[in-house]
Amino acid sequence: MNAAIMVDGVAYTPQQTMSLASAVSPFRGTYRNLGDAVAMLRMMGQEVVCATECVVGIDNGLDGAIVALAISNGDILHRTAMPTRKRDGKREIDVIALSEWFNENLGDMSQHAFVLEKPVGSKSVNAAKSMHGSYHAIRATIEVMGGKFEDVAARTWQKAMLPKGDTKEFSIAVAQGRWPDEDWRKNDRCRTPHADACDAANIAEHHRNR
Repeated sequence: MNAAIMVDGVAYTPQQTMSLASAVSPFRGTYRNLGDAVAMLRMMGQEVVCATECVVGIDNGLDGAIVALAISNGDILHRTAMPTRKRDGKREIDVIALSEWFNENLGDMSQHAFVLEKPVGSKSVNAAKSMHGSYHAIRATIEVMGGKFEDVAARTWQKAMLPKGDTKEFSIAVAQGRWPDEDWRKNDRCRTPHADACDAANIAEHHRNR
């Protein structure tokens, strides 16, 4: 993972930045939140800037995924499955976990470009409601945190990035070819690549190469 934060001209990963803030804080606290760590370092008079701007591709939906690529070279910096929770017996986007992930991994949201796949062509009314609900939850979280986003239609990025045919199969193949060292499984228990993470990476790469 590339360094994403510059502190007084020295490059740090997000985890190193939080450790540094914990070490220099006069309050002797342990920082596990990147935004709070950055605020502490700046309060201490240190110059903190985001050194790696990201393109953040978001595959919409409860089973979706988020992948952040470095704008400069397309390296994968951060990746996660879409955080969800149950409410009234139904799954929904966990906006608290989502905002925490953004904060811990991306810091200043205004430094990055967010690309969110817009919901079209659902197979049922319930699926359409779920996709639209997820879309607006993700969009609101990004905007409230100071980020700017663009919509992209699935057909737009797929036409540019994938051969004709099974889009999931080709999305996995393209992602594996572009980032051969990445373990695309959702977790260690899985045997197959997480197709939605591959979609998110390809969405981000499509935007980066425009």
